[in-house]
Amino acid sequence: MKHIILFFFVSLQCNLLAQSPIFTTVIADTAYLLHTVNANEKIYDITKKYGITLLDLYDFNPSKVEKYISADEIVKIPVAKIILKSKDVDSLKHNYLPIYHTVQAKESLASLKRLYNVPMSTLRNWNNLNNDTLKINSTLIVAWLIKTKNNILSAPSATYIPLVVNAPELPVTSAPPALKENIVSNKNAIMDKSLREFYLTQLASGNEITDAGIGKWFDIASASTDLCMHATAPVGTIVKFKNVMNDRVVYLRVIGNLPSSGENSGVIIRISAATAKQVTILDKKFRCEVSYVL
Repeated sequence: MKHIILFFFVSLQCNLLAQSPIFTTVIADTAYLLHTVNANEKIYDITKKYGITLLDLYDFNPSKVEKYISADEIVKIPVAKIILKSKDVDSLKHNYLPIYHTVQAKESLASLKRLYNVPMSTLRNWNNLNNDTLKINSTLIVAWLIKTKNNILSAPSATYIPLVVNAPELPVTSAPPALKENIVSNKNAIMDKSLREFYLTQLASGNEITDAGIGKWFDIASASTDLCMHATAPVGTIVKFKNVMNDRVVYLRVIGNLPSSGENSGVIIRISAATAKQVTILDKKFRCEVSYVL
């Protein structure tokens, strides 16, 4: 009988937790879910759980780029970036969990459209609204979170921070925080973005190695802007190259390894003249920082 009562009590607790609504937190005109990192959880796990890209997560959490996340850290999930695979209400209700916004003074359906990047017609449909009049402290569905076995509503052990009015523990800025890197796009912008995204994907599950040292550039005008030669990184590796004089960054692909003798003695990387121009390097021999993931 004790076991039956205990099972009933635990089940009741889980069911009560499962009914807890998910609310957003608005910080500096951007709406977030605040995720508390669980033990052994990685950045890639978080992106899969919330349906956002690695680039979006890093852009809104710039401090996470430079170090590994650890348990109990807070990660901001930009609600407007959550990707929906369906917009049909019945499908959403079956496969997704609603995310709610608590209406504040002076807010309107138009302002929520801008905040969450959701058309007003969609907001009306999700919330069965007959008009655009909103009541203060009422709640509206503004986004959806895909159901998974690790989701907060189906796994009570997962941690979630509900609505925080002041959010003093997080920095407040006048605009969504930008990535701290002073990134310079190559002329082929699509390729440059692809290299960066590939690098961040590797970083989410690998070990980043950073070397600081001397670099040189090839005196060949036709050399591609996204290729380089490195002393130790395997051929095909994507590296993050930084000019330490101005912190300008580009992402490059290793096409060969430098011999450790002759003019390459003590050199960790050789880049093209075009790349040197992009990151404002004037001397053929310069100090730099190169990172790659293994």
